[in-house]
Amino acid sequence: MKSKDYLYNPLTFYFVLGLFALCGIVYFDKVWLTWENKNDILIEFHGLLFDILFFGILFTIFSMITNRINDIKRYKEQIDDLKGWNSQEATFKIIANLKRLLKLKAQSIDLSNCYLVDGKLNDLNLENVKMQNSTLNQVDLKNSILKNASFKNSNINGGILTYTDLQKADFSYALLFNSFFQGANLRDCRFENATMNNSSFEIIELNKTWDDYQQILETILNSSYLNLDDIEEGEIIRANLTNCNLSYAILDESNLIGIIGKDANFNGASMEKVDLKNANLVKADLRNTNLTNANLDNANLESAQFFKTNFKGATLTNIKIRNVSFHNCELEGANFSINQKAELTQKGVNPALVNWI
Repeated sequence: MKSKDYLYNPLTFYFVLGLFALCGIVYFDKVWLTWENKNDILIEFHGLLFDILFFGILFTIFSMITNRINDIKRYKEQIDDLKGWNSQEATFKIIANLKRLLKLKAQSIDLSNCYLVDGKLNDLNLENVKMQNSTLNQVDLKNSILKNASFKNSNINGGILTYTDLQKADFSYALLFNSFFQGANLRDCRFENATMNNSSFEIIELNKTWDDYQQILETILNSSYLNLDDIEEGEIIRANLTNCNLSYAILDESNLIGIIGKDANFNGASMEKVDLKNANLVKADLRNTNLTNANLDNANLESAQFFKTNFKGATLTNIKIRNVSFHNCELEGANFSINQKAELTQKGVNPALVNWI
């Protein structure tokens, strides 16, 4: 709150009034107590001042709470009035009202069916916000907190979600063409039947030899959910898809280099030409997944589940394959490391159908 705002704050007014009253009481106590038969008047004076201050402050607090509730209701109604209006003016007005609601720490904010194309929603706490059936093309959500947010059926093509905290967010049936998720926390997210062609989840690499390395690192740590524990050896930031549900999602030609996908569910997903180099897919569910021509070089597939998985033309060199089986998988034209030939043959790979590099 600015210094001039304190002058018009009711609580400040009563605090200043109380100081003056206290000074007055001390003065009159010294003067009146020297007079005879004035004690009763002085007692009444004390009581009167106490009543004015106590009930004045009580009324002010009640009035502030009531005004806050009314303001929240008014801003939400203004957002509701703008829903369905596909205009840049509507975007500006919705965001302005949203920021007022956040300043008032409002709960249960609903931005469903809103038009927020090119909206600037970065660096905001949007936890539990609903954005279902909304148009969010090229929206900037960088560094924002979006835990438990709902984006069901929304259009977020070209969205910027780098360094966002998206734990338990719901992107079911959303359109996410060419969106950016670098450094995002996607633990326990839901992407069932989402379309994410050409989206990027690739790692972000910092270089300690850069002159401005420390400044860049401090900016990332201060503006996002990340802390030093999230940055491997101070240099690598990965998108975290641990326990994420991507069943039947469309991820064709997306960049998932180095992602953390432990226990992730890719059952039935379409992942043609996806780049999963250096990805951690320990215990991931890849049953019925289409990985045609995908790049899984140096991926960790330990304990991953395969059944009717399509690896045609995929690159699976230098993979970690403890506790996996390639039985009932389509492997024609897949590329494997020749030094793993004996082990892979025991795990269901037909040597005649694949290429050995």
